[in-house]
Amino acid sequence: MEDFLLLDTQLTAEEKLLRDTVARFVSDEVTPKMAEAYEKAQFPNELIQRVADLGLLGMSLAPE
Repeated sequence: MEDFLLLDTQLTAEEKLLRDTVARFVSDEVTPKMAEAYEKAQFPNELIQRVADLGLLGMSLAPE
């Protein structure tokens, strides 16, 4: 996807790594489960631990 607003230039290397890690996780582990989860009207609870393992729970943004 093209970065029309050049937002990528505003990200640090660490932020880009986090973005890419989350994108890969969603693509590989979340998206394949969504159709079945939707049909069953159930959240795939096994994803909670994976999100925690990635350090995505309890994240906060710097005040600036």
